[in-house]
Amino acid sequence: MNTNLLSFENRDIKSFFTLLSGSILSKILFALGSIFLAKIYGASDFGIFNTFLSFVILYPVLTSLNLENVIIKLKSPREVRNTHNFALSISLILSTILTLILACLMDLSLALRNYSLVFFLLCLLGGILTSWSYIQSVLLTKYRFFKQISIATLIGTSFSLTFQVLFYFYGHTTELGLIYGWLLGTFFAFIYYILISKFNFKGFDFKIFRKNVKDNLAILTFAYPSDAINTIANNLLPILTLAFFSSTEVGTFALASKLITLPLTFFSSAISKVYFQKSIRLQENSRMQLLNLTTDIAKISITIVAIYIIALNTIGIYFLEKLFSRSEWNNLPSYLLILSPWVISRALVNPISQVLFTINKNHFSLIFNIYLVVVNILAVYIGVYFGDYKSCLIFFSIGSALGYLAIFFKIFITLRGNGIEQ
Repeated sequence: MNTNLLSFENRDIKSFFTLLSGSILSKILFALGSIFLAKIYGASDFGIFNTFLSFVILYPVLTSLNLENVIIKLKSPREVRNTHNFALSISLILSTILTLILACLMDLSLALRNYSLVFFLLCLLGGILTSWSYIQSVLLTKYRFFKQISIATLIGTSFSLTFQVLFYFYGHTTELGLIYGWLLGTFFAFIYYILISKFNFKGFDFKIFRKNVKDNLAILTFAYPSDAINTIANNLLPILTLAFFSSTEVGTFALASKLITLPLTFFSSAISKVYFQKSIRLQENSRMQLLNLTTDIAKISITIVAIYIIALNTIGIYFLEKLFSRSEWNNLPSYLLILSPWVISRALVNPISQVLFTINKNHFSLIFNIYLVVVNILAVYIGVYFGDYKSCLIFFSIGSALGYLAIFFKIFITLRGNGIEQ
């Protein structure tokens, strides 16, 4: 029996389009808002704000210990809530420890020399809000509250943009206006999550938690370090750029990466949660159907992304040059072109990456993500060596693209082998 995207069960299709519609709206708002904010705040402040986001994004992955994937796999409501409560507690503790480490390294590390204690305290606040919101979204995913997840995403995006614009016009014309606005938007999204999930923290039973972890040990052994390293790899470049180049370069790179990854981001965020649940069922019942489904998702993803990138690098460039006429944005068109191979290759992997959890091949992901970190560090080294940020981005884009292609083919070779074995 052939399985493709349209052969999802009715509730899977409904879940997908619910998440997709909310994701599209929020990402469109985010893209248009980013363009407007970049224009009014300027490349430098926009760059510092996006470096702040790069730090904040580290928190949910580094401090959750990948317990969200344990929550998805658990069946008992009591065990789900117990693991959920432990995840909230440990994320708070580890977020504080992470911030203390960053603060202590400020004067010791060249990569952190341009940051302040206030900056890292704001990162701590944003990190906790982001971590707890993410854990709440996983709980809602477990019980298929996809509409509520979409609404929360829209609340966070719309409130953030509103406050960021208000802060600018009322005098906060530095990067702090962007940071404060984002924090408020994230706070309101978190409040919505609490109301929907009927948040009631009653502690946790460590014995039950230990048993659940033991039954899903591979997630902590391979998936957690893999996800942690992947998050570091995906956010390391803005952090190192601000340390060794300039905030203007960070701002231009950030805007280029947001624009060029737009369709990939909303497609992946919509499909990945539904696909993960579906892949677990197919792995148990029909592995060949899992291969067919994964193939169709990858085809759709790369087609959408390729068409968009071609349009962005042709028609889109014309409008962007008119909109960003100031000299600080002169490199935006070339950055979009340089980053295109990176995004096209990501389109093959991002929507289906969670299949590695399903087929217990998390070590593939771990090796791949270590490779990405090495590529980022080498890219910055090459850029500093030649004194040219474009050299940094060219090496980063090509090196990352080769890595994504390698993991893509490895996934499909493994899936095909699993299907034949069954």
